[in-house]
Amino acid sequence: KSGLVAAEMGKEPLFRISGSFDDQVVEYISPVILNGKVVAVMWAGERLNPFFYQSSFYGKLLRGVTLGVLALVMFAALKTIRNISTGVDRLKQGLHRMEYDIHCPVPEMSGELGQVAQAVNRMAESLSEKEHLEDQLRQSEHLIALGRLATGVAHELRNPIGIIKTLVELMKQEYSQMSGIEEYTKAIDEQVDRQDMVIQELLDFGRPTKVTIKECS
Repeated sequence: KSGLVAAEMGKEPLFRISGSFDDQVVEYISPVILNGKVVAVMWAGERLNPFFYQSSFYGKLLRGVTLGVLALVMFAALKTIRNISTGVDRLKQGLHRMEYDIHCPVPEMSGELGQVAQAVNRMAESLSEKEHLEDQLRQSEHLIALGRLATGVAHELRNPIGIIKTLVELMKQEYSQMSGIEEYTKAIDEQVDRQDMVIQELLDFGRPTKVTIKECS
């Protein structure tokens, strides 16, 4: 009825498909116009073969599935982009922390960014080891300089100690008859020997240690 009324009022033919999903009808409705007036309305209808409307249904279903797949692909792409962006931010923050403290490693991550983080951490470990070796080298240089200084001081002290020891021996010979001279020379000898021991320790410190190999349990 709605098609007949629409054709009568619009004075234009209509072509439409009506009915339910499993029973569709093709309708052709055309007004009959005489002297500018609609005098009749013709209606013709034919039931569609199920193949056609099922094909239409499956076409719509295919379009829906395609749109769903595209939506999933877009969602996965957005998630991947977000993960990459988050990983890049974490990598930047880790590098920023490492700029102030090389011993602070970049956090572990998955994927290619994780490989980049591992490479950065390995490079930081190499730099840290190099820094440690440089510190050890500086300490060794300081010890070498200290050893040279100790050796020089020991030699400078040994010369006057040798003179004092020689003078004490002369005093023992020249003033052996004087009362109490032996007590004084003995005290001087003891102090000279004590200082000579300290000087020898300085010399031992300044000289390289000889390595000895022997069997042990």
